[in-house]
Amino acid sequence: MTALKLGVSLPIITKPEDLARVGGIGAAARHVERLGLESAWAADMVLGSGNHALDAPIVLAAAAAATERIRLGFGTYTLALRPAAASAAMLASLQQVSGDRILLGVGSGGFPSAPIWPAVGIPATERGRRTNAILEVLPDLIAGKPTRIGPDSPEMTLAPASTVPTILIGGTDAAPTLRRTLAYADEWFPSSMPLSTVIRGAAKLREMSAEQGRPMPLITVGGPAVLAGADIPVEAMTDRLVQAYGIAPDEAPKIPLTGGPAQIADRLAAFAEAGAHRVVMGLASGDWLRQAEQLAEGYALLS
Repeated sequence: MTALKLGVSLPIITKPEDLARVGGIGAAARHVERLGLESAWAADMVLGSGNHALDAPIVLAAAAAATERIRLGFGTYTLALRPAAASAAMLASLQQVSGDRILLGVGSGGFPSAPIWPAVGIPATERGRRTNAILEVLPDLIAGKPTRIGPDSPEMTLAPASTVPTILIGGTDAAPTLRRTLAYADEWFPSSMPLSTVIRGAAKLREMSAEQGRPMPLITVGGPAVLAGADIPVEAMTDRLVQAYGIAPDEAPKIPLTGGPAQIADRLAAFAEAGAHRVVMGLASGDWLRQAEQLAEGYALLS
């Protein structure tokens, strides 16, 4: 059996009728579990764009209630948007109701022009500093240790104490992301990046870890998949990678996962060769169930 773990994003960014065809979030999560995949993920989509997207903590709570085994991940959660105590209480509660199955992917907020930043009264330019500051205190808050959130704040203790989830830092191979990973996290979580970026980032992390005398963080890789049953062409996904993520036009076509089981297996093997211990695929809109089944078929070929 392959050591590579495989997760899939739940269908939270989709038209209501598509989610209804799946049978709801609970049914989707149970499908992931039946397929033998390791984890189900939800993105923190509080962007204020008017697109249909469900709230990630509520999605993962529903998935926890419907399943027994799979891990449940944020891919990713924007810490800077909320007070540290609120995020800690939510995460501690999710750990309690899920039986310690939460994986906390953390993002600094990759869309600084999104309307959510002025809506919550936080300058987008502060998102990196706020993310680091919250990561400083979050583990102790979740663990129920007496904690001061700021120099002028009173000491507080959350109860009941919960297990601190595995923390993954989302982002590119840029120095601030890799420093944040080494300082606060268990894993680096690059997503929708060319394979060459993952390889380059892994080499940088290895060098930085050695310099600091720290263990090399694990690597989880995320990316989009456009498989049979999707209702968008792969070219549309490629265009989005160029326009929204700034991927070079000659690199973007290499990123979406396409093809049948053999092609899926080859791409997963390439991620493992690059140093990933887990891959998380986000499925395109359309027939989510069928795409998840194809992903599992390709994964089975790695056994």
